[in-house]
Amino acid sequence: MRPLLNKIFILLFLGTILHLAFIIYYPTFKMWKFDRDIASTSVNKIIHSDKVDSNSRTVIRPSPDLLYSVCAYDASYSPVVITSDVLNTYWAMSFYASNSDNYAIINDMDINSDNVKVYLFGPNSKPTKINDGYAIFSPSNKGAVLIRRFLGNESNIDELYKNQETLTCDTLDN
Repeated sequence: MRPLLNKIFILLFLGTILHLAFIIYYPTFKMWKFDRDIASTSVNKIIHSDKVDSNSRTVIRPSPDLLYSVCAYDASYSPVVITSDVLNTYWAMSFYASNSDNYAIINDMDINSDNVKVYLFGPNSKPTKINDGYAIFSPSNKGAVLIRRFLGNESNIDELYKNQETLTCDTLDN
């Protein structure tokens, strides 16, 4: 009976260690893959997606009711400035650190004007005085910003595509 209990204990111990390792390292692996696939070629640039459906794989767990844009940022030396016009429909900007933690969200309820300007600072960004817009402080130098817009019945899809074109993501030095 004792050898059986030892085997069960060893299996539970190894399973727990494997489970914890997966929980800790999987988000980092996913962001590394994102960095390798997208951010390596398009740092501080906006990438727009077309309307997604259930077969789309460019966005993880896509919603067919939303139109997506993403900016892989690198705020190592200088803050990243993100600007966009804001629509009269649901609109959200989510900020993700290099380990995939969502550390900030700005949506249409937070903005009282027709446009938004966000200064994204990394831990090593040089200090900069800002007079307009929002200041967001990232826990990592690299990460991603996901911008979502509500499609609804798609009657305003042309307006949403035009809104995508107003979106910019660039370093403050440029």
